[in-house]
Amino acid sequence: MRRARGTRRGLGRALSEQILDEAEGHGLKSVFALTLVPDFFTKLGFREVPRERFPTKVWRDCLTCPKYFQCDERAMALDLDARRASKDEAALEPAEVAAEA
Repeated sequence: MRRARGTRRGLGRALSEQILDEAEGHGLKSVFALTLVPDFFTKLGFREVPRERFPTKVWRDCLTCPKYFQCDERAMALDLDARRASKDEAALEPAEVAAEA
C-alpha cells in the first residue's frame, strides 16, 4: 500500500539510513539503487550513474525488461567512504564551535 503524497513521516529516510549504516558496518565501499524516485536518493547523497556500472548480475535483468529502451528507472550510487567522512565532519562541528566560544 502506498501512502498519499504530502504525508511525509520520514520512514523511507530512516529505513534507508539504517541500511546505509549497516552497509558501512559490513565494510562495503559503495551501495546502489535502481529507482523511480531519484530525488529521494539524491537527498541521501547518491548520484546518478550509468546502470552498466553495476554488476552484470544486477543489470542483466534490465536486458529482458519490456521497458529496456524506454526505461524510467534511474541508477544511483553512493560512495560510503564519502558518507562516513561527511558524518565524521558533522560530528566534529559542534565540538569545534564549543571550543571557539
